[in-house]
Amino acid sequence: MPATPTQIEPVSLTVGGVAASVTETVRPYAVAPTLESKWNTLRERLAPVGCWRASDVRFEFDSSVPRPELRGEMRVLKRRIDAHEGCLLSVFGHADPVGDSGYNKQLSGRRAQAIYGLVTRRVDLWEELYSSDPSWKDRGVGVMLVALEPAGDDDSAEEPATLKDQLKAFQQRQGLSPSGQADAPTRKKLFQMYMDLLCVGADDKPWTLAADRFLGRGADSKGKADYQGCGEFNPILMLSASELQKFEQSGDKAGRNAANAPNRRVLILLFPKELEVDVAKWPCPRASEGTSGCQKRLWSDSSKRLSNTSQRREYKDTRDTFGCRFYERIAGLTPCELQKPIPMMVIRIQLHDYCYKPCPGVKYRLLLESGEEIKGVTDGEGWLVQRVISREQRARIVYRPEGEEADLESIAIVSASKAEDDAWVDRHVQNFGFRPEKVKDALVLFQAAHKDLKVTGEGDDQTRKAIRDIMTGSMTEPLENHSA
Repeated sequence: MPATPTQIEPVSLTVGGVAASVTETVRPYAVAPTLESKWNTLRERLAPVGCWRASDVRFEFDSSVPRPELRGEMRVLKRRIDAHEGCLLSVFGHADPVGDSGYNKQLSGRRAQAIYGLVTRRVDLWEELYSSDPSWKDRGVGVMLVALEPAGDDDSAEEPATLKDQLKAFQQRQGLSPSGQADAPTRKKLFQMYMDLLCVGADDKPWTLAADRFLGRGADSKGKADYQGCGEFNPILMLSASELQKFEQSGDKAGRNAANAPNRRVLILLFPKELEVDVAKWPCPRASEGTSGCQKRLWSDSSKRLSNTSQRREYKDTRDTFGCRFYERIAGLTPCELQKPIPMMVIRIQLHDYCYKPCPGVKYRLLLESGEEIKGVTDGEGWLVQRVISREQRARIVYRPEGEEADLESIAIVSASKAEDDAWVDRHVQNFGFRPEKVKDALVLFQAAHKDLKVTGEGDDQTRKAIRDIMTGSMTEPLENHSA
C-alpha cells in the first residue's frame, strides 16, 4: 500500500504542464479456477502514485533542448516528489504521429534523456545529446547562454552580437580560455550551470536526485526502465481525416504542427518506494533503441487506434488513441493524460518605481504561486502583459526600475473573476502599481493619480469605469505621476 502523500493540492497546473497525485483505485485480479493443488501467483501492479507532464512548449521545436521556462515545471515536480516520500520515477517521452516513426522514437527518447539527465545532473547524457541532436549546437547553446546572462549585462550598449561573442563573454566570466568556440570544457560548465538554473525548488535552490531514485535504479547503463521514448505510439489527440487533409492540401505544416502540439510531451510517473522491477524484463526499449520493442506491446487493434478517422478523437474522451497496451495500463488513468485543455487568461499589471512612475521597457520576473516563472519586458507604458492559467493566485514580480541599483519586488493578485465587487476594485488598483500597506490608501493614491476622479477612498462608479478603461486599453491619457 503506497504511503499517504503529505498535504498538497491534488492537481498543479502551469502553462507548460501539469502534475498530480493519482487516486488509488481498486482493480480486480483475474484468477483461474483449478481442481488441483496449485497456486495462483499474484504480482503487485505497476500503479503510479503521482505524475508530472512537461508540454511541447518547454522544449525548442523539433529538439530535445529544454527551454528556460521549464524552471516553473521543475519547481512543481520537486513539490510533488516531496509529497510522495521516497517515490521512484520513470520518464516517458512522446512525439506526434507525423513523419517517420523511427525519427519520432529518437526525438521522444532524447527529450526523456534530457529530463533524466537534468534531474540527475548527468552532464555526460547532455553531451551525448549535443553530439547526436544538431539542434543542441548553435540553437541550444545560444538559448543557454542567453538564460545565464548576468542581470544587467544584456542592457548594455555593448551587448554581444554573435554566438561567438556570447561564448567569449561566458568563457571570460567563468575563467575559461576565451576561444569563442563551444569546446568540451565550455560545454561542461555551460550544461552544469544551465541544469542548476532550471532544476530548482520553490526556494529557487537547485535540487537533484540520485540514479537509485528511478525505477530501474540506474542498473542499466542506457537507462532501461529509468527513461524511454514512446515515439508516436501514444498520442492524446488524433486529428480527423478531414482536418489532416486540409493541412496537407494547403501545405500548412505550421498549422498541422500546432494542432499536434498536445501529443509532444514528456511524462514522469512516480511509483511507490517499495516497488521493485526486473530491469531485464522491462518491456519498453531503451531511449536509444528503435521501434521494434514498442511494436511488440501494441494493442491488436493499434492500427485502428492510430488512424485518422472521420472524427477528431481525444484520449480523455474516447480512451482509444493509445497504441501501447503497457503504457495505457500504467498511465492511462493518470490526471496527466486525462487533463482537459487548460483555461487561460491575459493579465495586465503596471509596474511603477518608488514614486509611482510607470516603468517602460524594464525586464521582470513573474513568479506565480503555482511555481511557474515567466520572464518578460514591460511595454512602452510600463505594462506587464502575459497569458497565464485562469485561476486566482498570488504573484511576485521582481524588476529593477531605471536608474535604481537594487531590484524592487511587489505582490499582485491575478484572478479570472469578473465580478466587479470591492475585492475586484482592490485587486486591480494594486495591480496597477499602487501598493501601500493599507488597501484603502492604494485606492486613494489611484484616484489622486487619475485626473477625472475624486479622491474618496471608495470604489464608486466612476472609479470602476476608470479601472475598466485601463483594463481594455481605452484610456487615452496615462496616470499622473504621484509620489507616496
